[in-house]
Amino acid sequence: MSWESRRSRREVILTAWVADGVPGVVDVNNSPAIEKEWEKKSDEKIKSDLISKLKTTLLDRSDQIEVSVENGKVILRGEVATWREWQLAMDLAFKAGARHPHNLLNVRYHPPHGRSRIFVPQ
Repeated sequence: MSWESRRSRREVILTAWVADGVPGVVDVNNSPAIEKEWEKKSDEKIKSDLISKLKTTLLDRSDQIEVSVENGKVILRGEVATWREWQLAMDLAFKAGARHPHNLLNVRYHPPHGRSRIFVPQ
């Protein structure tokens, strides 16, 4: 039985009602996710698996990421080029067996916001 089917309609309505009373709330994601139980893995194994995955995926840029692991919690430090690489590093940490990874990676390139900066004479 899924989590959604175990929740009563009353709980869904109550959650929306409570959120509606909070200033600044514009949307409520009323579909909570349940975290699966962490499978114990040694810190050394998590670190070596993650470094291997980073080298395979990010190739020459993997040396710009420092990986530390303590009690299954991974901390990523360093720099990546894009937000996609930032998210990829986070996904790889989970796949390597991390419990609650902390992604402290700096993103070098940010997409432009707003209108184009290119001037086109008319």
